Amino acid sequence: MYCVKGRAVRFVKLKYPVQMGYFNFYMQHENARDRYSIAEKIKILFNQCMILILHNIRSIYNVGSIFRTADALGIVEKIYLCGITPAPLDEIGKYKSAFIKTALGAEKIIQWEKKKSAVSLIKKLRNEKRKWNIIAVEQAKNSIPYYTLNVKNSGSDNFVLIFGEETKGIPKTILKITDKIIEIPMAGKKESLNVSTAFAIVSFFIKYNYIKH
Repeated sequence: MYCVKGRAVRFVKLKYPVQMGYFNFYMQHENARDRYSIAEKIKILFNQCMILILHNIRSIYNVGSIFRTADALGIVEKIYLCGITPAPLDEIGKYKSAFIKTALGAEKIIQWEKKKSAVSLIKKLRNEKRKWNIIAVEQAKNSIPYYTLNVKNSGSDNFVLIFGEETKGIPKTILKITDKIIEIPMAGKKESLNVSTAFAIVSFFIKYNYIKH
């Protein structure tokens, strides 16, 4: 139990163990307490959860950067590394120096798992008791701008974000089994952003639009 502005606030058991570490961090840092209300922290930590599926991402630096951003986000339960997406550890279980260069320690914090097939993984998540909003981040004929996504009224507080290979993107076999396809509109001559940058934009949008509502 914590006392906030003279009022006692009782906390129930967190839904997901990974969130306890983030909660302790928030409670120990004055700046975090000043910036966001206790009610907002409870809303995130007790309700919202995110899983990432990285399909055939080639660059180990991009994956490391995503790990670092996932740690900063504070709601990522696990990152699934599918296909050829590189993992933090090499064949003998040693952390890869290239991965560490961009992950900066997040490789030891974020839970991850290698999977051969993203399609099989998505189908497995569909069968869980927890309801997941499965969202692909990709430019497609039926994609919508990410900022039009109705986060709060999406039917669940749990989100799966899927990102694909840097040049070819996410294949149609995956896109057709998702709930939504969202994209980041591009105003310049370049047609896309770096995958780690795209993850940061979309994930923080989902997190803080959830808080607002």
